[in-house]
Amino acid sequence: MMAWVTLNLSTPVKADPYPFILLNLMLSTQAALLGPIILMSNNRQSEIDRKRDIEHFLIDLRESEVIEGMASQLESIHKHMECEDDECHW
Repeated sequence: MMAWVTLNLSTPVKADPYPFILLNLMLSTQAALLGPIILMSNNRQSEIDRKRDIEHFLIDLRESEVIEGMASQLESIHKHMECEDDECHW
């Protein structure tokens, strides 16, 4: 852009005079073409993130079930033990 502005201000034959309408048109066209592409890539990334979040949730759910099972096993072991004065007997 700086080269475009410099060339159009310094040369005697100006293809695009000061308001730089042609430069503005090119930049607007680029934005119009890239806008939908950027939105599509954002949608694709959000879909990938959603799938990853579901996988993490399922892993956390399985881990919590395992922890609950271990806690119930420890509780049943504790019920079967007879503890007196820091000494436990089966």
